[in-house]
Amino acid sequence: MLLIAIIKYSSLNQKEEIDQLSTENFNVPSLHEAKNNYKDKNKINSKSSILFYIGFLGIIAIITAFSSLFLVFPAAVLDEYSLHRPYEIPPLILFCIVLFYFFKNQMYKKKDIIYKGLVLYLVIDIFTQLTMSFSAVSFDTTHNMAHVLKDIGYFVNVIALVLSSMQYITNLRKINEQIQNNMIRMQQAEKMKDEFVNIAAHELRTPIQPILVLSELLQASIKNHTVSHIDPNELETEVEIIHRNAQKLQKLTNDILDVSKIDNKDLKLCISKFDLREVISNAIKDFDMEMERKKKNIIIVSKSIVDEENKAIDDPLSSTPIWIYGDKSRIGQVLSNLIHNAIKFTSKGTISIITELKTKTNQIVVSVCDTGQGIRPEIMPRLFEKFSSDSTSGTGLGLFICKNLIEAHGGKIWAKNNVNEAGATFSFILPYNL
Repeated sequence: MLLIAIIKYSSLNQKEEIDQLSTENFNVPSLHEAKNNYKDKNKINSKSSILFYIGFLGIIAIITAFSSLFLVFPAAVLDEYSLHRPYEIPPLILFCIVLFYFFKNQMYKKKDIIYKGLVLYLVIDIFTQLTMSFSAVSFDTTHNMAHVLKDIGYFVNVIALVLSSMQYITNLRKINEQIQNNMIRMQQAEKMKDEFVNIAAHELRTPIQPILVLSELLQASIKNHTVSHIDPNELETEVEIIHRNAQKLQKLTNDILDVSKIDNKDLKLCISKFDLREVISNAIKDFDMEMERKKKNIIIVSKSIVDEENKAIDDPLSSTPIWIYGDKSRIGQVLSNLIHNAIKFTSKGTISIITELKTKTNQIVVSVCDTGQGIRPEIMPRLFEKFSSDSTSGTGLGLFICKNLIEAHGGKIWAKNNVNEAGATFSFILPYNL
């Protein structure tokens, strides 16, 4: 019956077949092909083959039963032959056949402990049957040793079954925990999605409102032919407000598109050689103009750290270029996002952009250090996750996009609160060309 069970019902499932092929450096078939292969194996083990094996076992059982009418098997010992107990040979052959099919069906690759116990049991039983067939006297040392081994084989099966049950329960608990964790993550994702919808709606409404109002006023002035009566400075201010809010809408749209590309693994980089100092310089100039317009008491400076001295020094923007390979616009986007975040959480003080050249590892670390309120401990673990934000404004997409852009360049990004002073520091590391 064990032989029938192994031949008919025991084979690697589809997942184990695919894992087996991948570990053997073959081309992994598609799920459809694996399913077809699995069905083909089941066709081979058809009902006709089962009937054949049952008939084969039935014939052995009939012969054994018929011969028992004339022989008492424990007493049927042939003294003149070295093989004293021939009736032990049929079970020996059957156990060998079972072991053969066990390896033919590659059941040893199954991760369940019961299969390891089963193969050990078969090996012990084969050795036991072989020992008993050469045993001349009942209850001699050889005969007794064979029976002890047979009992050991039974215990091996029982222990393997118990361990398999424990393994199954443990795996079931892990799966249940994983399902519960997935449910919690799904609920959190659903909550974050709802929060994002509310934040995005607010972020969209904020720039749309002045655009609509001012554009309607300008449209009315054009219709009424009163544009010439509007103060040029006032007209310039209104157009500037429209342009600035249109840029906010454009940034929000680009962020949403970038997140969609990241989620779909469709983010593409335009790699070229560029000067990182130039990107930093342009970012500082852009935000200096913004600080001047908003009349914020924030100074943005650039510094460098030299490997040998590990000392920060003032870094003129016209100093030696830092050539790196990457997407210039995307690195600029990362810097702009980090500086924008620093400005958002800093009411007054200094924002330092520090570049540290690591000549030994051909890497460069760029840090944006502010003197603001710092990062709350509860948000630190999920700071770079999607929709995660530490302010009432913003979509919570900026740092998520920064993380994926830096990782796409083969780098790493992290954040920490400043130790001996207020504020936080956001840093990213990139490979650079000497």
